[in-house]
Amino acid sequence: MENSVKHNRIVVLIDHNIEWQATLLWSTLRSEGWLELYPLEIVMFHDVGLAPDSSD
Repeated sequence: MENSVKHNRIVVLIDHNIEWQATLLWSTLRSEGWLELYPLEIVMFHDVGLAPDSSD
C-alpha cells in the first residue's frame, strides 16, 4: 500500500482594503518558492462577486 499525502489548496479571501499589500506578499511568496511547498490561492472580492464595500 502506497502512502500518499494529499495537499488541499487553501483559498484566502483578501479584503478590498489590503489588495495591494496582499499582491506584494503573494509575489514574494511565489518568487521565493513558498507556494510550491504550501498550496495557497488568493481571491479578491471581485473574483467572488462581492462589492468592494461589503461589510466584514
